[in-house]
Parts: sequence; C-alpha cells; structure tokens
Amino acid sequence: MALLGAYETGLKLLGARGRTRAKLAELLQARGFDPIEVQAALDRLDRLGYLDDEAHGSAMARAWLLEHRSRADVLARLEELGLASPVASRILAQAIEEVGYRELFAASALLAKRGLPLGAKAARFLLSRGFPEELCEKVAGFSPEG
Repeated sequence: MALLGAYETGLKLLGARGRTRAKLAELLQARGFDPIEVQAALDRLDRLGYLDDEAHGSAMARAWLLEHRSRADVLARLEELGLASPVASRILAQAIEEVGYRELFAASALLAKRGLPLGAKAARFLLSRGFPEELCEKVAGFSPEG
C-alpha cells in the first residue's frame, strides 16, 4: 500500500473538518512532508476550492459567538487559525452583525449556563474568558479586581 502524499493527506484532513491554509500547512509539516510538497498541495487544494480561509473563519466565528464567547476570545481564536489580524477583525465584525451578538447578553448567558451565582467568582470567571472588566462588574455585580 502506497503512503499518501501531501495533497491526499491534506484532502483527508479537510474532509474531517474545515481548516485554514496555515493550520493545514502546520499539520502536513508535522506529518513530515517537505515544505515544497506542502506548498504544492496547498496550492492545488486552493485552486480546486477546498481551502477558503475567510469562509472557514466566518463559520468558526459565528459558532464561537453563539457559544457566548467574548469578542476578545473569538478574535484570538481566529488569529490562532492563522488569519491575519485585519482579516480576523473584519470577519469578527461581520459575524457579530450576522448573529446579532451582544456581549452583555453573552456574558449573562454564559454565567447562567455555568450555574455561577453572581459575585466575585462569576466576575473573575468572565474576566478570564476575555470579557471587558466593566462588563464583568455590570453582569456579575462585583468588580473582578475587588
């Protein structure tokens, strides 16, 4: 049985889950493929329409926002996918508009989901999830610093 090449491996990885070009490159290189072979495979996958960083980033941003994650957390996650900061910011802004995201509601819903009572612990929890300090204080009724 012949071993799969970088293109076939990349196609298989994309079949399991969408990925950005940068993340797919990391995975292929971690599997020992030569950088030139990885680049050729990525170019072929891109030409065939299997790679679309913006579409993947947009889908992930919407999903994360619907999980009641903070804007800062979603932006960091988009950048971890390998999206440039300006692209990630634009995708986040579009996703916020598309899902009607409101950070105050997201923080409140996250506390309810976790069953955390209002107070210092809830404020620290929200702060650790990337919510702004003022919002944490407003939602939890307690300053995370105090």
